[in-house]
Amino acid sequence: MPHVNRSGVNIYYETYGQGVPLVFLHPFSTNGYIWYFQTFSFARTNQCVVIDERGHGRSDKPPQGYAITEMAADVMAVLDEHRPEYNMAHELAEHSLREAQRKQDPSQLMWGHYFLGETLRFLGQSALACVHLEKALTLYDPAQHRALAVRAGGDAGTDSLSELALARWSLG
Repeated sequence: MPHVNRSGVNIYYETYGQGVPLVFLHPFSTNGYIWYFQTFSFARTNQCVVIDERGHGRSDKPPQGYAITEMAADVMAVLDEHRPEYNMAHELAEHSLREAQRKQDPSQLMWGHYFLGETLRFLGQSALACVHLEKALTLYDPAQHRALAVRAGGDAGTDSLSELALARWSLG
């Protein structure tokens, strides 16, 4: 069962899906089970993180430490558990783009900008993500790249537009 230990207190959490994290916090008198019927719908497009706050559900119940600042720090500790995966993906995307720039291959450049834009969006750097996703779209050639969609598991143009829309939406 996934727990993160923060200052000696085990905080229970569950994750479902992939994508931009959505954190589900419960009211004071309940626990994470309250979100059971909502998480699976959201998990189709996002990573849902359901947390049992300290003193509730499957988390530890310490005698003190229930200030809002403590509980907010618990949430950040849970999210930090998953950040290494995003940082690794970001490093791989940067490497992919550097290699594509070295080779000056337009198709690899398009994918490099797409992957970097996607990982930047996951890391909350939406403005910089937009720059890379827009560059990917300028390099996208429907005649050339659409044929790769079946082998790649998705169309780079459609994927870039979707990611760009989400990044712009998060900017307001």
